[in-house]
Amino acid sequence: MVSDSDLVCKAIAEVAGASLKKALATLDQAETELQTAQLKEYRDQVAIYETFVGQIRQNKTMTLEEAAKQLKAKAAPVIAAHEQLAETTACLEVEELTDSSDDRSRDTSKDDGPEKADS
Repeated sequence: MVSDSDLVCKAIAEVAGASLKKALATLDQAETELQTAQLKEYRDQVAIYETFVGQIRQNKTMTLEEAAKQLKAKAAPVIAAHEQLAETTACLEVEELTDSSDDRSRDTSKDDGPEKADS
């Protein structure tokens, strides 16, 4: 027999579970919006830098050293935006995605090719 307190506890747990599910969905949405904003910031900084590079190219009186100093100073926001974006972006290494048996079969087929050509 199920007691009233068991039913109340179950109802509270269901409400808490639904609330947690809603909070996690909100968190996921906020993380997505943050990544989108960071990507936009990075793209904006790159566009500003590219415009500046174009201006430097057109200035024929500037020495390479002067141009390098100015470009280095203007690159700082791009680098900062890139680092911020990299911190929140999960990147997979290519090696993690390959199957070692697949690599062996490709290596064998590469070795077979030249021998057949020599025959």
